[in-house]
Amino acid sequence: MKRSHAGVTYVSWPESDNREGWTAVALYKDDATHPVMRVVFWDAVGQFVLESVAGEVPLVVVEALIEEAKAQIQVG
Repeated sequence: MKRSHAGVTYVSWPESDNREGWTAVALYKDDATHPVMRVVFWDAVGQFVLESVAGEVPLVVVEALIEEAKAQIQVG
């Protein structure tokens, strides 16, 4: 996803760590090197978790990130 809101550009990227057992879609703000938020699916727990790392993110962007994660991450 690449989405602009109020002059800020948000970009999402898939991430995973097989050793820790998670798959995620992370959200980056402008040219940040660390994600500001991510939706993670933990294999051991069997559910999605929303992790907010820094600052505020507009709800429309959060909703788009959640929908993208649910569509991209294969569960089951």
